[in-house]
Amino acid sequence: MNGLLGLAILVAAAMFGQFLLGDSVQILPGRVESLNTQGVAYEDITRILPPGVSILIVSFITLLCVMAFEKRRPAGLAFFIQFSLLASAILVTFLRSYWTALIVATLVLFWIVESSARRRLLGWSLIAVASTAVIIPLLYGYSDSRVNRLLNASFERFTTVIDSSTYSGQDGSLNWRMIENQHALSTIISNPLIGIGMGVNYRPWDPRIDVIIEGRDFRAFIHNGHLKIMLDSGLVGYICLMGLSFIFMKRGFKYWHSIPDDRLKAIVLGFTLSHLVILIAAFVNSTFTQWNWVPVIGMMMGINEVVYRMFDLDGNKLERTF
Repeated sequence: MNGLLGLAILVAAAMFGQFLLGDSVQILPGRVESLNTQGVAYEDITRILPPGVSILIVSFITLLCVMAFEKRRPAGLAFFIQFSLLASAILVTFLRSYWTALIVATLVLFWIVESSARRRLLGWSLIAVASTAVIIPLLYGYSDSRVNRLLNASFERFTTVIDSSTYSGQDGSLNWRMIENQHALSTIISNPLIGIGMGVNYRPWDPRIDVIIEGRDFRAFIHNGHLKIMLDSGLVGYICLMGLSFIFMKRGFKYWHSIPDDRLKAIVLGFTLSHLVILIAAFVNSTFTQWNWVPVIGMMMGINEVVYRMFDLDGNKLERTF
């Protein structure tokens, strides 16, 4: 976990530097562009989507779990500072799907932890609210502040999630995905069991969404990760993936409370909730087939299984003979 967190902090720091530079000078791989939400352009607000988004998301939710179980206040404060840096980095991705999924995962965390952990989370929430209550009025006092414009852009983008006009044709990003989904469902119905294979165009050319960029044809790409698996490997492959996900999450939610080590307990629960985030966000992101997500998912599953093997259900150290 320390290595993953270290990488996430480096990515977050690099994203902070990229945000200060804007999109005119790109120092990070991936997408670095001006924010556009429902046709409204924010020229001075840079949207940053580096490959390291995967470790940012996982580290963010896992640190939240660590803070819930961390009994030493100084250590908890250090984690809170790191948590705030990661939160700022996730903010400038402007990924509404992950924002929403993280809120769901946080609510689940509040619901399942014991009262002492819930009190710690509430304590950190009060610190965050108090800090925000002091900082934001100061920022809003400067109408030309770039941070002020970032907060406004973030709020306006997030509110589109609960705005009915988003789902009635006003959001170009969602419209694009709906067109993709319609083509994909038609192809899945025609090839339900084993799919059409990886890298095969699943739809005809559609002038509403298609454009050739640097010689690349995107008719094999779809944002919906669930439909992507069905297209590539059919219902057989999708059922296997969902079965693996169910088993992973079931074991995580079943065993996390029995782990006596607080840090390992937080890691197991954090990885389990991270997978919940992935499953939710995959409805509008091709998470399952992205190269920067696949190894992270495998790592989470592997680490959780190692922790389970270290302790039995009563939290006693297993005795092994070789």
